[in-house]
Amino acid sequence: NVYVLVKDFSGSVNNTHLDMSSYASTGSQPFYPIQNFTGTFEGQNHKISNVTINMPTAENVGLFAKIGSIINKANPVRNLYLKDFNITGGNNVGCLAGVYSKNNDTTITTALMLQNVFCNTSTISSKKDNGYTGGLIGLIEKHNTGMQIQNVSFIGYIHADSDNMYKGGLFGGVDDKTPSKT
Repeated sequence: NVYVLVKDFSGSVNNTHLDMSSYASTGSQPFYPIQNFTGTFEGQNHKISNVTINMPTAENVGLFAKIGSIINKANPVRNLYLKDFNITGGNNVGCLAGVYSKNNDTTITTALMLQNVFCNTSTISSKKDNGYTGGLIGLIEKHNTGMQIQNVSFIGYIHADSDNMYKGGLFGGVDDKTPSKT
């Protein structure tokens, strides 16, 4: 599946991006992370801005809660500009996604491809112990090898309430556990 952001959106005709400021997670029209996204997301250099998510006890928090591959195919996310995100979650928190998972598909040689993905002027926060907080993705899990990352950045603040947290500029952590043989 390929999903394309085909044009710029906004609340008014003159703006040139998707402005999510009317969807505050505590207001009457809350924005919640998009769950279990698989496939390709092509942003066509468009911008999504003003996303606020305040879910301090939730896991997998970001624009996408969890992104993952589909059978025999990696899922590229490319040509996307995220601006003015304010995201608070409990565990696995990132601007783009809380978690990336290859879904135990060992046929994929290139697990994740990020190309031209930028998150600027944003604040990403975690509230639970032993969690992962990253500028773009909180946790990359499940046998991810051969990752391709090209021209990506995060400019902003990463905050964790506990010293028992993993945090990083692009990714909070990589969990590459070997599957059990049982």
